[in-house]
Amino acid sequence: MDQPLISVIVPVYRVEKYLDQCISSIVSQTYQNLEIILVDDGSPDHSGAMCDAWAKKDNRIRVIHQENGGLSSARNAGIRIARGEYLGFVDSDDWIEPDMYAFLYAALEKETADLAVCGVYTHKDSNVNVGSNASLYLVQSGHDAVQTFLKLASQGKVAWNKLYKRQLFSEIRFPEGRLWEDCFIMGQVIDTAEKVVYHMQPKYHYILRPGSITTAGYRPALHDCVDAYLVLHQYVSQNYPDLTALSLYGCLWAHFKVLDAMLLFNGPTDSSRRKEYIRFIRTNRKAVLHE
Repeated sequence: MDQPLISVIVPVYRVEKYLDQCISSIVSQTYQNLEIILVDDGSPDHSGAMCDAWAKKDNRIRVIHQENGGLSSARNAGIRIARGEYLGFVDSDDWIEPDMYAFLYAALEKETADLAVCGVYTHKDSNVNVGSNASLYLVQSGHDAVQTFLKLASQGKVAWNKLYKRQLFSEIRFPEGRLWEDCFIMGQVIDTAEKVVYHMQPKYHYILRPGSITTAGYRPALHDCVDAYLVLHQYVSQNYPDLTALSLYGCLWAHFKVLDAMLLFNGPTDSSRRKEYIRFIRTNRKAVLHE
């Protein structure tokens, strides 16, 4: 039986130092029936030319060149032209294990699921963290799938350690012009799937590098972190009220993260939002402590 086509979407922006390793890890997958969509998001360095060079070497690669619109815009552009029955996302400064898509597809096939999730190697400087969920294997839907998603913290919220049936994105898109874009939609994506497989052996290598979205200091766009977790919290509260306290953990983390960056920043910040965050933390901390 022929393998179904998987479309792997890779947004590319200012990553010439990391791009070859990323693309090489995708073209070398043991699962060969791939459509690799490289979206050059108006990158000012040599990344766009590197994408074109890779396309000449591998006929599975398609390249989009577009004006800079951000990560969500690039992913959405890839979704629009994707021809695969399944979708995957890889960030262009990361890389993946040679069997990641074979591993995820096997989980989907075995469980007749719509979405499969694997674990993550997190690299920071010379340190590598595998996380505490590497042995986890669960097949869930609805309430239980969302509950596990919330408990997995960062490994649940991201788009890139997963393989999706394409129809999960028939109505859902990443919010353009926002950071923390995965968190805005991932709860809804998980809930839309009829069945989710969590097979948490690590297969994705995530690089925490200086200046990335998650490591940079304060700037106004960081408020998207709070907004994303509030959107997720609202979705969970409306659809699964008994999980409200669990989603509140993420909201409090986001408020603390941004508030900490604001307080450490040697420059002007939005004082009204700072007061709003302090008020939110004071109002909601007891609800979490009682859990």
